[in-house]
Amino acid sequence: MLHYAVVFFVVALIAAVLGFRGIAGLSAEIGWVFAVLAVIFLVVALLAGPSPGPVVGSANAQTKVASVSCDSPSTPMSLAASA
Repeated sequence: MLHYAVVFFVVALIAAVLGFRGIAGLSAEIGWVFAVLAVIFLVVALLAGPSPGPVVGSANAQTKVASVSCDSPSTPMSLAASA
């Protein structure tokens, strides 16, 4: 979020130097909104504290996936080998 704020401020500076006052003002306003949102998100994250880890045994926990082999006689490789 803060990255977008900096990008819009740079666009505003370049537009102001080139004389595009309307675009410069709009870019500065958008950059300001992104900067304020970034600060709000930072404060909320600091007040919320760290999030707990995944619960063991829940649906979100990582599970092992069974591997499936493709050794059936209908695969194209086995058909080509038998011909």
